[in-house]
Amino acid sequence: MSDYWENRAAWDMYHAMEDAERTAQKIARIYRKTLTQLTYAARDVFDKYRKDYGLSEVEAWELLNKMQDKASIDELLLALRNEKTRKGRQDILKVLEAPAYTSRIERFKDMMQQVDFLMQNVYEQEKQFDTTFFENLARDSYYKTIYNTQRQTGYGFAFSNISEKEIAHALSINWSGKHYSKRIWKNTQNLAEALKEEMIISLLTERTDRETTQTFEKTFHTGMIQARRLVRTESAFVHGELQKRAYKEAGIKKYRYVAILDLRTSELCRGLDGKIFSVSEAMTGKNYPPMHPWCRSTTINIVDDEILKNMKRNAYDPETGRTIKIPANMTYKEWYKQYVEGKPKAEAQEKAVKNAAKDRRQFDSYQKVLGKDMPKHFADFQEMKYNEPEKWEQLKALKQYFEKNPGNTKTDYKIGKALKDSGIKGIPKVNPEKIDVSDYTYDTNHINAERAHMVSREEAENFIKKSDISLTRWNGRFVNYYSKDGAAYVDVENKNIRTAFSSKEFDENTLKIRKAVEKYAGGNHVSNIQKND
Repeated sequence: MSDYWENRAAWDMYHAMEDAERTAQKIARIYRKTLTQLTYAARDVFDKYRKDYGLSEVEAWELLNKMQDKASIDELLLALRNEKTRKGRQDILKVLEAPAYTSRIERFKDMMQQVDFLMQNVYEQEKQFDTTFFENLARDSYYKTIYNTQRQTGYGFAFSNISEKEIAHALSINWSGKHYSKRIWKNTQNLAEALKEEMIISLLTERTDRETTQTFEKTFHTGMIQARRLVRTESAFVHGELQKRAYKEAGIKKYRYVAILDLRTSELCRGLDGKIFSVSEAMTGKNYPPMHPWCRSTTINIVDDEILKNMKRNAYDPETGRTIKIPANMTYKEWYKQYVEGKPKAEAQEKAVKNAAKDRRQFDSYQKVLGKDMPKHFADFQEMKYNEPEKWEQLKALKQYFEKNPGNTKTDYKIGKALKDSGIKGIPKVNPEKIDVSDYTYDTNHINAERAHMVSREEAENFIKKSDISLTRWNGRFVNYYSKDGAAYVDVENKNIRTAFSSKEFDENTLKIRKAVEKYAGGNHVSNIQKND
């Protein structure tokens, strides 16, 4: 039972946050329902298929940012008229002002107004859910702290009930500079404005209804994260505020700051862990939780140091991934020094936690370039980045290769690496696009007189046609085609078939190229050749 009260405080905080999560999920359902309504309305405004007119995303945002009222379709049309001499403006203006487009513009205006109505509804429901939850949480936190204190001390002291007026007062505190109801209003209004701006951009760029829906989903996801953060952080405040009131009611003079001992804990909470403060001097954001959004820290009433050193608390061991027991008076700094410092796996985990937001953006950018040729899940991506250096270097090299050689594949990359290791230069392409050489000259003097390859033009063109791999060299000037029957080198810049030779004359390097394509491309390139025949 030595670690009972430490665990009890942690569990009370855990259950408070668990209840906050359930409330956040209810609010998320409101957001998803609203998204569905808006998506349905959008189908009547935006085209299913992309048209051949419209501005680029950059041009559209440039135009939108010049408007005072970014939700005004009339101001948008005026802005287009003022710049109709610029490329693209005239075409989109003709479309938007065409008589056939009038009804769609009216539906667009109605949709803009519907956004305001829907987000007002979201605000009202979110505020109601939050307020009801906070009121219940306040009662629960107060009475649980009183009960725990009586159990811990063994004294059944008298205490006052928490009144509705006191709860209302606790909920009215602008502890972070703005009341939670105003934060909800600001979040929903920001979401409404963001949605309207995206609708204007969709109209200007001719996004399809599918693309517009995806944009709405991304915007709503941001709104849901804001709502979740608000309910979680406000819950931490309400829990802490009523816990503090219970301390005062029970005559507790001091409390101990308790941070979660894992790698996600903020620097602020790490520094405060284990420190003792007077209840009378407790100040949220300074020495009392929550210290910041998403704060998971809590407090426990102070007990005698002799008792405390014999108690235990839970902590996370990054090396094993398990929860362990440590002395209750061990601070975060002491835990960090013993279980994190100098331990590669633990330090790698800490980097992953600290760089999560940056790594997420990197993961998304890599995914756009590499697609299926990279880890599917973000956790696997971070595991590779911080714990598998060789694979990580390979992944970075593959991304750089794809960016330099758009259209090439991972197979092309593997062949290129193998050829480079063999001293063969050039950028390989399996199943290459065949250049039309019908109007190219054929250097028969070099091919047959000087080199005595004895290959006709028809044979050389056939080598190109049946090639299953090419090598691009000299910054794209030469493209060398290789088939099983022979090879042909094409000077693209001078439109000339420079040389050609049959498989009987394959030298060591050419045989290495043939071996590489057989090894890495397997039978895929063969079937593709047959299709071309």
